[in-house]
Amino acid sequence: MAKPHAFSSSAWPKALPISYGPYPVVMDHARDGDTFECFASVGFDSYPIIAVRILGINCPELGEPGGAEAKAFLEALMPQGTPALIRTHGRSFDRWVASVLLADGTDVATEIVRSGFGVWLDY
Repeated sequence: MAKPHAFSSSAWPKALPISYGPYPVVMDHARDGDTFECFASVGFDSYPIIAVRILGINCPELGEPGGAEAKAFLEALMPQGTPALIRTHGRSFDRWVASVLLADGTDVATEIVRSGFGVWLDY
């Protein structure tokens, strides 16, 4: 039987513009304004902690003006224990790049940009 091919995070196939999910997650903590760590339900009673980079936006880094405020906004929008759904769109360093929806349907990226704590990325 042929062994299935596994892609490493550095070799994510750019030609496959597919998302995967949705995966239920529970917020653990924010790293900064556009990245957080969460417990992900991946099935089989497995809940790894993963890092998520919010798709489509950019926030100031923690050492930059507005960085601490952007992180505080994400923490207020998604306090520890907040359930959400993510759809992954590839990897960036140690993070999954994903769209994020809260249980009430709120799109996290849109809320961050609307609040002034982030900007849309121009791909």
